[in-house]
Parts: sequence; C-alpha cells; structure tokens
Amino acid sequence: MSAMATLMLCLGLTLDTWMGPAAASLRDTLSVQIPAQANREQAEKRVAAALERLPEARNVRLLSDTEVTALVRPWLGLDDAALNHLDLPAVFEVSLTRPAGDASALQRQLNTLASGTTVDTQAEWAEKFARLTHAVQIILYALAASIVAALTGMMVFTSRAAMKLHAGTVRMLHAIGADDGYIARQFQQNALALSLRGAVPGVCAAGLGYAALGFYISRLDAPALPPLTLTFHHLAMLAALPFACACVAWVAVRIATFAQLSHLP
Repeated sequence: MSAMATLMLCLGLTLDTWMGPAAASLRDTLSVQIPAQANREQAEKRVAAALERLPEARNVRLLSDTEVTALVRPWLGLDDAALNHLDLPAVFEVSLTRPAGDASALQRQLNTLASGTTVDTQAEWAEKFARLTHAVQIILYALAASIVAALTGMMVFTSRAAMKLHAGTVRMLHAIGADDGYIARQFQQNALALSLRGAVPGVCAAGLGYAALGFYISRLDAPALPPLTLTFHHLAMLAALPFACACVAWVAVRIATFAQLSHLP
C-alpha cells in the first residue's frame, strides 16, 4: 500500500513541476507558416520583418528545410527522398515576451504580405493541456488519499482485533493499576514497528521503480512525456513517507485503542 501511494504521489509531484514550464512554453510561442509559392524568399523576408516589429516578439527564427522535414516525417510516414519532392511550407518560430494578442488580426496582416499565411498561437492547446494535467493530478492525489484511508481503516480494525484477543491481559493490567495510556502505548509501539517494517521497503521499491521508469522514458524519443526524474522534492517526499505512514498508524491505533478501553472494566 505504501508503494502504490508513493507512485501516485511521485507522478502527481512530477506533473506539478512539469506542467508550469511546459504550459508557459506553449503560451509564449507563435508559429507562422507560409505555403510554398513562387517568390518564397521575398515572402519570407516580408513576413520576418513584420514579425520582428511585433512589440511582444523576443526572437524570430526561420526553421531550416531539415527541421521542417523532421516535423512532418512522423505524420506522413515518407522517407527523405519522397519528402524532398514535396513543396513544404516555410515555418517561423516566434518566441514571445508575453502571450500573443489577436492572432486573427495578425494573420490578416501577414496575408497581405504573403497569401495563405497561417498563425498558430497554441494558447488554446496550452489551456487544454493545463486542464488535463490538473485533472490527472487530482485523480492521482485522490488515489493516494484513498490508499492512506484504507491503511488507516486497516490499522483500526487490526487494533480492535488485537484488543479483543488480549482482553484478558488488559483486564489484568487494569487490576494491577496500569492506566489506559500505558496500555495504548503498547499497541501503538507495535503498530509503529509494523508500519515502518512495511513502509520503508515499500517506499524504497517504489522509488527505485520510478527511477527505472524515468530512465527508460528518457531513452525514448517522446518529448510529449514528462521526465520522470527523482528531484530533490521527490527525495524529500520519499524520506518522509515512511514516517508519515507510521504517524498515521500511531494516531489510528491510539484512537481505536482508547475507544475499546472505554468499554472494558
């Protein structure tokens, strides 16, 4: 249970640290495409000059033919020889200091300089991406919370069963003067030891598995996937999780034990 909760929390933390920069990179970029035409070089110069005059433009870069070919190759499934015979568009990548304004107005302006020019601000995709990531985070944290709740319930039922099993011993301890706090601490110490015995290897196994999965993903050519790396925040969380599980068990057993002791003579 601690291993599953650890994996959920690691994924949620990764999405939290990855979503902000990724969404910002989408909001702060502008893509301009000029379809293939006769006077391509003149059209590129006119569009580049117009883009550089934008107040929010930080950098305007014309992608090379090799870069454009690499972008369309996965979608068309053609080899380089076939792609070389295609009339690929000229693509400008514009870095912005702030989110772009009215993209339709900019597209109308650029169409007067080069017909058929299209502008993609990617702002809509960034908002959808942020909403999807938030939804996935909520699901992951809800799953982790449900695992912790199940752990708490399991410890409560275990302590109640232990109290019923050792009811005779508890009555004898009461008879010789032991108070409820002393008796409860015995059950709490046992629950604490059992929780640490299970949580420490579970958290370690989950951390190693997460690191191995991150190493595998880093070797894939999949930029859309988040980097599953163990950052300082991940390591701090991994170090704290066994003690958090032990604290949950300690509190749950204390409450359940005192509830049971209140019914004993």
